Amino acid sequence: MRLAKNILLSATLLAGVGCGSGERTYRQYEEMTMRRPPQAPMASSMPPAGSSPMASAMGALPEGMNQPAADLHWTTPDGWEELPGDGVRLVTFRMAGAECSVTTFPGDVGGVEANLRRWWGQLSSTAFSAPALDQVMGQATPLAARGGITGQLYDFDAALPADAPNSTVAAILDLGGSTAFVKLTGKRDVLQAQKPALLALAQSMGLDR
Repeated sequence: MRLAKNILLSATLLAGVGCGSGERTYRQYEEMTMRRPPQAPMASSMPPAGSSPMASAMGALPEGMNQPAADLHWTTPDGWEELPGDGVRLVTFRMAGAECSVTTFPGDVGGVEANLRRWWGQLSSTAFSAPALDQVMGQATPLAARGGITGQLYDFDAALPADAPNSTVAAILDLGGSTAFVKLTGKRDVLQAQKPALLALAQSMGLDR
């Protein structure tokens, strides 16, 4: 934007007095141009296109931590909507009232107890007491998937407070050097109805090497 400022300089000469007197006016204009200094472009507050909100919230992961296990296959349960992976998720399944995520990580990511405690914290503001932990672990269902893969199915429902609206049922699978987590979270009644489908999904998983 340009701002122009005119400076008026006037000089008046009076020649004589009387009938023949006249006024001569000299005007001189000087144009001054003032420019705003260039502004640096504003950084966008929006994440880059295609970025995952989940990945953004978690921040950068160590190299290899967000890499899915190679050639992990499964059979999608009837009535479940399969969506592409996003961030650390290998795949997401949705149904009315619940969502299932499949993630894989090197190693055991802290072990079974650490993962159960983290999931409990996502469901309830109450402390995960030793009796509640023992109940969830003690009621785990062993499972066998394809190619000799083994794991356990954990159900939080019985250990949660009666007023908790949501629950989690999750399978933890040992892939040999890495771990798969098949985690179904949603309304408690929906999860109990979908628990057999989650078990079938976990049992259908295999590594084709």
